[in-house]
Amino acid sequence: MSAPPRRVSLRAIAIGAIGCLAIAVGEPFSVLVMRSSPMAADYSTGAALFLFFLVTLLINPLAKLLTGTSLHTGELATVYIMMIVGAAIPSWGLTMNLIPLLGGFFYYATPENDWVNTIQPYISRFLVPEDSAAIQKLFEGKAQGERIPWGAWATPLMAWSLFVVNMYFTTLCVLVVLRKQWVERERLNFPLATLPIEMSARDKDQAIAPFYRNYLTWIGFAIPALISSVNALHRYFNFVPWIDLNLWVPFLRNSIWVNFRPHFEVVGLSYLLNLDISMGIWVFALLNMLAIGSFRLIGWNIGPEQPYSSPSPPSIAHIALGALFFLVLSSLWGGRQHLRQVWRKALRGDDAIDDSGELLPYRVAVFGFIASFFARPVRALRHQHEPADRLCLSALGPRDLRRAGPHHLAGRAGLLPCASGSGRVHRQHARVVVSRSPRPNGAGAQLPLVCRHPHLRHGLSRYGSQAGGSDAPRIPARVLGYCRGHRRHPR
Repeated sequence: MSAPPRRVSLRAIAIGAIGCLAIAVGEPFSVLVMRSSPMAADYSTGAALFLFFLVTLLINPLAKLLTGTSLHTGELATVYIMMIVGAAIPSWGLTMNLIPLLGGFFYYATPENDWVNTIQPYISRFLVPEDSAAIQKLFEGKAQGERIPWGAWATPLMAWSLFVVNMYFTTLCVLVVLRKQWVERERLNFPLATLPIEMSARDKDQAIAPFYRNYLTWIGFAIPALISSVNALHRYFNFVPWIDLNLWVPFLRNSIWVNFRPHFEVVGLSYLLNLDISMGIWVFALLNMLAIGSFRLIGWNIGPEQPYSSPSPPSIAHIALGALFFLVLSSLWGGRQHLRQVWRKALRGDDAIDDSGELLPYRVAVFGFIASFFARPVRALRHQHEPADRLCLSALGPRDLRRAGPHHLAGRAGLLPCASGSGRVHRQHARVVVSRSPRPNGAGAQLPLVCRHPHLRHGLSRYGSQAGGSDAPRIPARVLGYCRGHRRHPR
């Protein structure tokens, strides 16, 4: 009798690591140098899904044909999980905001904004590079043949890596505590997991999954692929026609314009949802537009559009954040019986409560969350931060619980709100031809342009505290900054 296939193997980990490396290198180069479509922006896992598409359709069947062996379903799941975790790090989710932000506090300081007195004294030196020459060359580029000053980044990146590990571990603890409630009691269907499961499913005597052998799959793939590819080629070659699917219709005396353009990724995702969830998303999106139009008609607002609220006004963003708080609290209240059992298992070791199927024992998850929650203000006190800094770091603890809302929403609807806390729904999708606009001649990496956004120029990063991973995925963004700096950018 043959041994059951392993879910996690060295070859699966090796392939997953190669995929993570490809994402870590390819995403910054694609966005900052080529100026093409982001494949791993924020929570999007398009890059991971595209690489998994290549693995399941080409690499795995070819390995079966040549060697007689291939990755099993559990190994393919390991590869995919590694890549979707890695996809959250090298783009706007962490690196492309964090790296320029660390130097932007000093590079963009001028006598007019007085950041030397208003911001820089309150920044802990171990969190930012102290070499002014290294900061300048990050934005403007180094001389030909000059080496990248890695030493200037060693201390801050190590400090941020510890913070990132803390965030990952805290999130893991929260998910271990809530897993049984979501999966076994509420029975969330996790629609975003449906596609990779279908892509990795295998028949006993077939090297290619039934999903790829279905002609309807390729019809559904061909329509958006053709349209997106033609439009992408139009960006490079103006003689290629542009396929315009936009249909703008005004409402409420032209106060709002609704675009009825078909979003193919939404059509595909809606197929995996039940009608209640689909209707709920549609209704609240409609109410959002009506609210924006009504506010414009009566001339009421609490300020101009902000980066955390775009494309909605701040008033709508605050309403959406309140809805997210309600979602978190209602989810915790609905699972109060399960949470009591988790606490009893963690505190008393009740044998009647089984946690053997969890990734971590409940005791480790509960007390690990508590320890990591209080580790941030302790670190702030040890490094003698100003009171405002201590308050900011301490406030990051509730953020971990607030993440339960987006995770719960993704489990139900496959949609994730923007990490900044706005009500805008960020759709998970992948584009076939990765380009929005051609790269102009002589243009280098766009790290300087990142800090030209108003919220970054005032030292406010939407993603400065987002969870990431080790320092390795952050290296490509720095390399591009030094090697392809925008030399013509004014100080």
